[in-house]
Amino acid sequence: MIKHIALRLSLLAAVAMLAALSGCEDEAKRKKTGRDAQEELPPPTPEEVAQKIISDALLDAPIPRKGTSLPPTVRRTMLNLLRREKTRLQGTEDGDKSLAIVASKVIERVRQYERAELWEHVLTLTDAHLVFDPGSKRFNYIRDKALVELRKPRVALRGLPELDGRKTVFLSFYLPMTNKTHSERMTLGEEMHGTRLLSVIGKDRGVRMEYLETGEVFEVYFPATK
Repeated sequence: MIKHIALRLSLLAAVAMLAALSGCEDEAKRKKTGRDAQEELPPPTPEEVAQKIISDALLDAPIPRKGTSLPPTVRRTMLNLLRREKTRLQGTEDGDKSLAIVASKVIERVRQYERAELWEHVLTLTDAHLVFDPGSKRFNYIRDKALVELRKPRVALRGLPELDGRKTVFLSFYLPMTNKTHSERMTLGEEMHGTRLLSVIGKDRGVRMEYLETGEVFEVYFPATK
């Protein structure tokens, strides 16, 4: 009887061992199958690689409204990403194809931002063009135009009091090139931040100013009085 029980226990142990071994083999097969499936996935096409770069660099973002600024952090991130991807991909057939697609997108965006008069974006995208085509003079005219526009301050009228018998104008000047705002007091004919104060419009409704670099005359009004 004892021998019979021992024999049955031995058989059960053998069956359990076989089952365990079979389970390990199945698990190993599943893991191997998963690895094989991953290894068999085709590499991304040059178009797919280019589209990811375009998306990551925000080259397919909607065109914002006129007057929208481009934060310096966004500018730095975009240019650094494009430089990094160029270094990573250049020199291979597929990599060069991807870079050509991205470079073409950059050229398209330069034109779009110029039409929208988004000069900070124009300056950044012309810099991006130089990442792909160093020394290019293709956008020199547009780049110079953007710099002229960015040196022009954005002026807001704050007050038009009469002080010591003279009309005095209180203005704030935002300078896009430095990202700083200055509060100033001017009198007629005075020059400041590249502008000249020409005249007062109507009954203290606003002022007329000249941007000295281009000779452009523009008007600045109190809010809601234009």
